[in-house]
Amino acid sequence: MVECESMTIHKSQGQTYLCVCVNIGGSLKKSLLYVALSRATNLNGLYLYGAKSIVSDNIRKMTQEQKQDEIEKRERSDDVRKEMKRLREESVLKNSYESLDQQGS
Repeated sequence: MVECESMTIHKSQGQTYLCVCVNIGGSLKKSLLYVALSRATNLNGLYLYGAKSIVSDNIRKMTQEQKQDEIEKRERSDDVRKEMKRLREESVLKNSYESLDQQGS
């Protein structure tokens, strides 16, 4: 446990915490934001706060089903996800050395 009122992102680098609160109101560089967000050991312990809400009024008005549909729609259209899926399915490396496959048997 690290008891403190606040800690800089730089000081937290290389450590993990059960509970992390990040003020996203300022102008953080993506690299610092990544470090700050990745300090939490799981999403349940990650809290974001700032002067403006990160959830738009349109999202607030959606039902849970509409939100899920929107997430699925975005996942289908996300180029990075498409490429990762392609790499997993089509570009699997095959072992060229049979002796390595037989060592475990």
